[in-house]
Amino acid sequence: MRWGEPEPASTIRYVEFTSRLNGRTYALSVALPPLPPGPEGYRVLYVLDGSSYFGTAMEAVRLNTLAAGGVVVVGIGYPQTQEFVCQTMGADGLQEGQSLFAGILTAHAIARMYDLTLPASQEQLDRFVFDFLPLKECHVGGASAFLQVMEDEIKPAIAELVPVNFADQTLFGHSLGGLVALHALFTRPGSYRTFLIASPSIWWNHKAVLLEEDAFGAVVEKGDVAPRVQISVGAQEDDLPPLRGRSAKDQERVRAMYETAHMVRNACDLTERLRNLKGGDGYTVSELALFEKQSHGLSPWPAIGRGVSFAYLEATS
Repeated sequence: MRWGEPEPASTIRYVEFTSRLNGRTYALSVALPPLPPGPEGYRVLYVLDGSSYFGTAMEAVRLNTLAAGGVVVVGIGYPQTQEFVCQTMGADGLQEGQSLFAGILTAHAIARMYDLTLPASQEQLDRFVFDFLPLKECHVGGASAFLQVMEDEIKPAIAELVPVNFADQTLFGHSLGGLVALHALFTRPGSYRTFLIASPSIWWNHKAVLLEEDAFGAVVEKGDVAPRVQISVGAQEDDLPPLRGRSAKDQERVRAMYETAHMVRNACDLTERLRNLKGGDGYTVSELALFEKQSHGLSPWPAIGRGVSFAYLEATS
């Protein structure tokens, strides 16, 4: 990867790259600490949906963790260019009269829908309501490949940029990103020290991600791995959003989705099960972080703040 040159006095680096593993294009935003690394290198916070949450995570880390040592923040997102829109949506990706900004939002939604989901049947996809395209099986299911890109390409690129403490890395994901963070916890529990799982879409494809839970529990109780885990959710995430402007059919489908998603209950139940595991030294699952008066769309920001505190201010060495 060829990193862009930083502006004078800037600690932010940016690069776009096409993965040699899955052929997909990503953008990395990296916030470097203003202080030199300690003997073990910098700790790293990887933020999924980086195009949305990198700035918040960067400021939360910058303003709160200097006393706890340097933390590099890596936002993983997608390019904000017309070229990326056309690559994702075809040569005619921008419809007549559509702004580039609107095209970028749609292209990002399509790209993350693939990278941040497990496979799902067409029967399940037909029940979902997404405005940008009718979902087909080929539009979803790239989560495992995406996690491999992180391991084999993104993490090594950060380690080439700065000294990294490989024993203290954190993953944050919200919604479908939370689903991927949970999938990573269950299938790659040693890949990060801390997992910040915000509003995870456990409901995806009949809760298929929970089929991985028993194997995870077994290795935790054997003492083979000891991750730190925080699950968070907004208290109003099961409340229906405004449905004005939608067709009667769409309103019915949205209601059906919310009736089966059970965001708060699923997060609560999962937290309780993980806290009940008899893990080895260092295995930590915090109490559920429940944010009052927060909907699904507003919950990622308090989740980042709570997550930074859990990962860097409350963690013990």
